[in-house]
Amino acid sequence: MIGRIPALYALAALIATVQLSAQQPDDRLTAFRASSKVRLLEAPGPVPMLYVPSAEEHAFQLQKSIEAAYAWDEKQLHLHVPVTLAVLDKDMWTRFRPGGPAYPAPTSFTSQGLVLLPDAGSGAIVPFHELGHIFANSLKIWSGNNFVNELIAGIFGVAYIRAERPDIELAPISAPFPAGTSPRYTSLADLDYLYTGVGDKNYYWFQHQLEHLADSLVKGESLPAVVEKLQAAFPSDHQKRETLEEIDAHLEGIQPGFTRIAGPLAGPSTITRIKPSACRDTSEKGGLSSTVTVIVIQNDMAGPLAVTRPNGYTLTVPPHAASAALQIPVGASMKLSDGTCLVSRDEPTLAVIEKQ
Repeated sequence: MIGRIPALYALAALIATVQLSAQQPDDRLTAFRASSKVRLLEAPGPVPMLYVPSAEEHAFQLQKSIEAAYAWDEKQLHLHVPVTLAVLDKDMWTRFRPGGPAYPAPTSFTSQGLVLLPDAGSGAIVPFHELGHIFANSLKIWSGNNFVNELIAGIFGVAYIRAERPDIELAPISAPFPAGTSPRYTSLADLDYLYTGVGDKNYYWFQHQLEHLADSLVKGESLPAVVEKLQAAFPSDHQKRETLEEIDAHLEGIQPGFTRIAGPLAGPSTITRIKPSACRDTSEKGGLSSTVTVIVIQNDMAGPLAVTRPNGYTLTVPPHAASAALQIPVGASMKLSDGTCLVSRDEPTLAVIEKQ
């Protein structure tokens, strides 16, 4: 789910080194364990595994499950992609993922062929989803939009379930929220702007929506046929951040009627909007608040937009593009080049800049 992060944390870096320097899965595992200086056990196989001793039974269940999906994906796509599985507890996870998404958020490191799973929990589809990220990367399918990459991984996972695992049911469309209630963020545009910043429960709600959308995209299609369309729609060597309308058009080409199926998910962002205003002086209040929120800036102008953060650092948002979710103290200001400011609130906000 969460992953594809450009920073190479310790575990991914070590796996990468081992994979590049060895020929056999057993060699990769042995070299990794020797270099990691931590007590991890190993299990060879088509998908070799590293795991904490306390999770042995669960780890072998995960390995067996992911190896079956791995064999099916390889056979369907006529493609061999080396994959390693690591199953870690909270302590080990924290050591290997400093600063990364917190335990127990499943993660894949696509360029290293590493699937990182927690020692307990996570849904039945999760290993297949994370495997999908790795296969998509190898097939040069990638988007500049976060939610599209999550949808693509879901397509691989759901295709396998529909073909080989009819015993697995997709999570209810409302999960993890009680039926009849809704999360705060309900548009794929929200997920694209904030990604995991929508909050844990809301993020997993989006993942379930994407699983059902993936199901509609693979219905009546073979995985190779869908992959061919994905390669044409989202080639990794031409990746760029696109509007929701552009993405909907791509997905309509894969499955006519996609926008209708997506319904409110294809609607506009529900993130609270803010506009440039007078800058706020925080000096009289004893400095900046210790509470942090985020601002996302969508630059719809023809030229780049310079934005100065409270710490004095200036960033540039390219034309017709959005910034990442920028962390900022509540009540602090981000200054624009025309002298106006974007003043943060106690919730995530979106500023669409059309002119200055």
